Formats: sequence, structure tokens, C-alpha cells
Amino acid sequence: MITSELKGHSGCKIYLCEKKGKKFVRKISKSRKYNIRLRKQAEKQNHFRSNLLKTPEIFDDGIINSLYYFDMEYINGMTFSSFISKNTIQNIDPALDRVLSHIGESASGKKNYTTLIYKKIFDLEEVISCDIGEYKRYCMDYDWSAVPSGTCHGDLTFENIIIYKSEPFLIDFLDSFIDTTYIDLSKMQQDTLLLWSWRNAQAAPIIKNIYIHNRICSSMDKYALGATNRLLVLNLLRILPYSDKKTCTMVKNRLNYIMKRLKKCEL
Repeated sequence: MITSELKGHSGCKIYLCEKKGKKFVRKISKSRKYNIRLRKQAEKQNHFRSNLLKTPEIFDDGIINSLYYFDMEYINGMTFSSFISKNTIQNIDPALDRVLSHIGESASGKKNYTTLIYKKIFDLEEVISCDIGEYKRYCMDYDWSAVPSGTCHGDLTFENIIIYKSEPFLIDFLDSFIDTTYIDLSKMQQDTLLLWSWRNAQAAPIIKNIYIHNRICSSMDKYALGATNRLLVLNLLRILPYSDKKTCTMVKNRLNYIMKRLKKCEL
């Protein structure tokens, strides 16, 4: 039985349900076309393994009214963004340590992702109505031939990390166009630099995010930092085709800001 509808960001329906006294979460695809993507998300979550981080257990899936769904364990915690807002650095550090350590342990070998990066840029150029020439040049003007490969979450913003009894749980996995931990680091920078998880909040913990951003940057060498900066720009460009007018304006403003900041940092 459905007890309430939960907030999500992908357009999928997310419900808190209860059966025989046990609470669980049901996530239902937003369309038939999205079924494949949601199934991949469920598979990625189901296959996730880590000694440092957890994820809700998926115990059922299927099709309802031609839409794919999956049922998973209900974790009654708070998002990492809310946790950051409400806690001290001393309380934030242990969870952050575990996330960064997991990312550091997930890399396995190196791959040449030049072709895939270029293809993504050209694909975006076709579906974005405004001129993205400056961002295109910035992202393509880099050596993508030796990027560390490895499994990544795919959308590791602080909204998709749940803290429950001091344990970090990952939710809302996303299939990624390249498999590298740099994707996850760039998504975390999307929060620390642009306060993405606080975009609808009245206030954001700016000082704490500066601290977290410095922690993230200190975990990377110069090459990793340059790559994640460019993937951050790509992250924002990928949002534009699916944005309403308000979000589109916000993303464009943040792209302008981030380009000035990143170019200055790389001088």
C-alpha cells in the first residue's frame, strides 16, 4: 500500500510503500522510453559493492502498466546536503572520508576516452540551441588518452547520498557515457562550486562547501583536476536540453561563472 509520494528529480514516480508492516520504496519509470534507463539504474545499484559505502537493497522489480519499476529498502536518513547544512565539519568529515576513499579505490587501469568525449560534445551541440563554442573548445582542448577507468555512481551529487546512523548510502545511480571516477568527482564539484543540491533552498552552507571543495581538490593531481573541471562543464551542458526556462537560465549563468573561475585557476 502506498503511504506517501517522495520527492525526486528524474521525473520518475517515487513512493513510500508498506506491506505486512515493512516499509519500502517503489520507483516507477516516467515513460516507456525511460524503462531501459531505469532498469540500468537498478542493475547498477544491485551490482554495487563497497567496504566503505552502502546502497539500499533491491528486492523486487517488474512492469506495471507498461512501465518498469523496482522496489528497494527504505533508508530513513537525510541527504548529505541536508546533513552538511545541519552538522559541523567534525561530523561531516567521516562521511566525506569514506566517499573519497571509495572513489580512490575504484579506479582500475587507464583508457583513452577521446572519441567518447568528442562524440558527447558533438551530440550536445546538435540539441542545444545556444552557442556552446567556448565550452566545446575548453572540453576538447585536453588530453583524454589516459583517463583512469573504473566503476562510477554516475550522478554523485550530495542529494544522492543518504546519511543514516552515520553510514553513507548511495541512491539514484545513473548510467554514464564513460566509466571513470572522474565523473563522480565532477558531480561532487557541481555541489561544492555551484551549490547544485541547494538550488531550491533559501540558503546554502557556503563556508562548509568551500572546505569540502578544498578536500576534494587535495585528493586529485593536476591532470585529474583539469579533467574533472571539463567534465563539470559537460555535466552542466547535459542538463540544458531537458531544462525548463528557469533552470536553463540558472545553468547558463553558472556555466559563465564556472568558466571564468576554472580558466583563472588553470593559468
